[in-house]
Amino acid sequence: MQIYVVGYGATLSWPPPVISYDPKRRKAESEYRALLKTWLRVSQNQATSDGGSCYGDSGGPVFWQDDNGDLILVGITSWGDAQCVSASFNYRTDIPETLDFIDGVVDSTNQ
Repeated sequence: MQIYVVGYGATLSWPPPVISYDPKRRKAESEYRALLKTWLRVSQNQATSDGGSCYGDSGGPVFWQDDNGDLILVGITSWGDAQCVSASFNYRTDIPETLDFIDGVVDSTNQ
């Protein structure tokens, strides 16, 4: 299952590992790894052609693409490993706590 992350954070180049910043929005394909109570964990291992999130991407959207090609928001980037090479954790958007928060924000803008 492919997961797509979007952000304005750092980029990682090999070899050697170099983390750099620029103001460009980027997207990366990551591989689904685990669904936890509040977290969606994805791989960002470049050795398996996975990309991912890095410093500065927190708060960015995480999408899953369904069979029709539609992108579905499934998470919000939160954190990953310090070297931006292993896994990232994304707060799930399908749990009641997140949906209550989103509903409250949307309701407050409709008043």
